[in-house]
Amino acid sequence: MSLSIAAQEFEASAFAPGDGVGVPGRISARAAFQELLRGGVVLADVRSELARRRHGSPHPILLPRVIDRHLLEWRLDPRSETALPEASYDARVVLLSGRGDSSQQLAEELRALGVRNAVDVIGGFEAWLAAGLPSSM
Repeated sequence: MSLSIAAQEFEASAFAPGDGVGVPGRISARAAFQELLRGGVVLADVRSELARRRHGSPHPILLPRVIDRHLLEWRLDPRSETALPEASYDARVVLLSGRGDSSQQLAEELRALGVRNAVDVIGGFEAWLAAGLPSSM
């Protein structure tokens, strides 16, 4: 699937009713994909290496960042000595876990640290795949 085709295909339905619009700190997989296509977003895949090997990952062209969930705060808190170059309190950070359970809590923790634009994908990578979004598998 080419990303330009995917962008056109998902443009109209990216913010369909019931997909997480209006849920504070949570967005749908399609909405996350739209944001990634526009740019300026850090996609943080917090799943285990085993989960990524078994189920794949968002397509590499989307530049997903693999971040161990136990190191997330140190990698995305701008005050940390081990922060990623794109770490900023204004950064749009989209967290992706397996089913969206752990990423919801992690997004809340990041917002508590001051990374106010941290959100997670409702349904996680399972929802990403179910929506037919580009992946490495």
